Amino acid sequence: ALLVQLRQLNLAEKFGTPRELAQAYAAHGLACMQLLLFTRAMRYISKSRDMSARLNNPWGIAFSENCLGICLFSAGKRQEAIEHCQRSIRIYSDIEDTLELGFPYATLGWVYYHNGDFEKAAGAFQNLHDLSERVGNMRGLVYSYTGLAEVSLARGDYDRAESYITDSIKLCEGRELLISLAGAYTTYGRIWNKRGEPEKAVSYFERSRTICWDNKLKAHFEPLYNAGIADACVEAGERGWKTPPLKRSLKNAIKRLRTVDRKSRNYAGQALRSIGNYYLNLGKTKKAERYYAESLAALRRNDGRYELALTLLNYGRMKLNSGSREGGEYLSEAEGIFREIGAAADLARARQYTEQGYAQAFPAAREAKDRIPSSLIKLSKVIGSALSSGEMLEKLIAGVVEMMGADRGLLMLVENGSLVARAAWNIDRDKIGDPSYDFVKSVISQVEKSGAPVIIGKGLVNYRGDYQDKFSGSLLCVPMEYKGRFGGVLYIDTDADQNQYNSRDLELVAAFAPQIAMIVENLSLSEKVVELEKNRKESAVYPTPEIREGYKYENIIGKSEVMQKVRSEERRVGKECRSRWSPYH
Repeated sequence: ALLVQLRQLNLAEKFGTPRELAQAYAAHGLACMQLLLFTRAMRYISKSRDMSARLNNPWGIAFSENCLGICLFSAGKRQEAIEHCQRSIRIYSDIEDTLELGFPYATLGWVYYHNGDFEKAAGAFQNLHDLSERVGNMRGLVYSYTGLAEVSLARGDYDRAESYITDSIKLCEGRELLISLAGAYTTYGRIWNKRGEPEKAVSYFERSRTICWDNKLKAHFEPLYNAGIADACVEAGERGWKTPPLKRSLKNAIKRLRTVDRKSRNYAGQALRSIGNYYLNLGKTKKAERYYAESLAALRRNDGRYELALTLLNYGRMKLNSGSREGGEYLSEAEGIFREIGAAADLARARQYTEQGYAQAFPAAREAKDRIPSSLIKLSKVIGSALSSGEMLEKLIAGVVEMMGADRGLLMLVENGSLVARAAWNIDRDKIGDPSYDFVKSVISQVEKSGAPVIIGKGLVNYRGDYQDKFSGSLLCVPMEYKGRFGGVLYIDTDADQNQYNSRDLELVAAFAPQIAMIVENLSLSEKVVELEKNRKESAVYPTPEIREGYKYENIIGKSEVMQKVRSEERRVGKECRSRWSPYH
């Protein structure tokens, strides 16, 4: 293909018009991209775009922008790819080229898909479908069906994914759309693998490979179907389904995956993950860990969130089952990505792996987590009880400590602009100022300043203070906010090595902290209401402050105006009597 493109380029340079030469440069860039020569590809496509701009050729600019998007996507620079595809879409829309408009939508859909933005990906593929249907573009329809199938598969809607991909295969068969047919077979294999039928999955991956090899198209989908075969074989191995053909397919797939050029970041992360899966299935955890780590590094570089989450899922499962809490953090990160992008089926798998891993590797921690439901019931009873503010806060901090299996807990509230310890568990509130609590105070101060929670656990630390060498356990410290106002902090820690806190614990405590802030606010309002009611009743009997002051007990007896007159008259009469009856008168 490169030789043909070079020949076309030479002819265009000698005999072609400037517009033809510009298009030849872009086409040559795409050929270089297929050979993973990204720097050369970008240079030629950029030259094509600049030439089209000088010729005032909007079609050529739009074509070059789309080619740049494809090249950047293949190189793993997805955000830049999105910008170029959007420029291409704007220009094609302005010149009303409906046929070409579908192609940047196709590229944009795949970029969004790999970034885990399934909503935008589905929108782009749907736009591609509508445009292709309007102009009768069969290739565009095939691309749209395959893209929509992949999005549905990631969301866990296997029936809809199968419906889309069967439509894609029907359009491809008999129309010589070989590359599209190979891609559709690869997607169908992924659907069967997700459904737990790896034997069927391998058969479709093999069909894809046969098409590519028979027609010398292996550069397009070789990493994808080899990775698919490896993943299907691992799934089959876990189910005890091992046959000689399967082993041969797996061996060949792994061999070819190792030859994937590391510059192809679009495929390298997936390929490395599949090799890690292969070694994990063989029980070679050290080699598996190496390839998983390389896969993570490749995928973090190009922001491929969905593929990154899949690697975190497998890597975290392996490490957690081997007794490393770092695995729990990987699974927690994967859960967060799956939840954010709406990958329901993968989210369920991540939760299942987390539960199983903790139950097997950390039974003591699992027992601590099993206390959470009963602790929440107790806390709800405390919230509904009629206690004074001091008693309520003491009960709440005790409940949180029990729920999280903590050794110590502290509840501090904002009073007159500063934090004051109002409730504590296994901490002497009067000694908070001692040097032994310097690190705790630094953590609380950090939360107060930043408004962000702090967690320190095994393999998970988002804060390092000046006194951290004095602390060797695990802690959580979260801000308590209600109606946008900072009301205090909730702090717990533990010394137990088997109860190191993770991001899921942080989410639980962070979700409970606003409830405590609301309770504190309600208690404060309740006390104010009681005081106001007392004042209201007094005001009803004694309307003015002067009257209230006059009718106080000490002011009624001996100090009222009437009594003062009586006392004055009494003094006058007494004086007169003494003078009249005095013996010296």
